[in-house]
Amino acid sequence: MRYPVLLADCDAMTRNISGSGAYFETDRRMVVDQPISFALVLPAAPPDAAAKPYPWREGRVVDGRVVRVDTGETGQEGICVAF
Repeated sequence: MRYPVLLADCDAMTRNISGSGAYFETDRRMVVDQPISFALVLPAAPPDAAAKPYPWREGRVVDGRVVRVDTGETGQEGICVAF
């Protein structure tokens, strides 16, 4: 699922997201174990009307820690963050 990630100095898009973390690609350089805060922009409702509503609202600010950095599919840095 691809959702916008709003960082202080750049924007990114998620490649994967779960209740415990997210993976996104960005031009920003990060290191493992770095604390991070960002806003996730999620839709107001899940794509499937029968699904359980998302626990977050649009623009939810989350705090986490970088647990993996690699080269993403687009050549940008792939960042895995645990919430």
